[in-house]
Amino acid sequence: MAFDDRDPELRDRMAKLALGLPGVYESPQWGGWVFKVPDPRHGRKKAKMLCFVVDGKNFGWHCQFKLPLERAVAVIDERDWVEEHPWKTLGPSGWVVARPRDDKQLAVLSGLLKESRSLLPEVVAEAEAVPTKGTGRAASGGVARKVDRVMEAAVADGWQHADRDAAAFDD
Repeated sequence: MAFDDRDPELRDRMAKLALGLPGVYESPQWGGWVFKVPDPRHGRKKAKMLCFVVDGKNFGWHCQFKLPLERAVAVIDERDWVEEHPWKTLGPSGWVVARPRDDKQLAVLSGLLKESRSLLPEVVAEAEAVPTKGTGRAASGGVARKVDRVMEAAVADGWQHADRDAAAFDD
């Protein structure tokens, strides 16, 4: 079955693939949906990102995730619907962008997400998690707010991202 690149069912199908992997949970973030795995020591406070599913304004729904660099290069060469992540800090380290548009491509994406999941820590039961020191104020909220303020000021001053699809993060 072919999908319209704007069809919400495509997003739901990609989300179902990610959520079917061990320990993965969903977090709406950055104008899309981030799928994460809790850190063995710190739980969700320092979760590791598996993938990011977003509706890019120029390209429709797509899934961003990391593979070992050599594997990422091979997948990009094999699949015309998978490309290197356009951000200079992510692409060279094995991050890719997949834009599946039919059931066959979603099946391939499922296998690729399993490979990506294998790069992340195994899930540890809450009772087995190693406690962290101190009371631990969640610093990530403050950092995220500061990043938002800095980015808002930069955009107000006329800054634009070089990535043609980055506007998807502005919602």
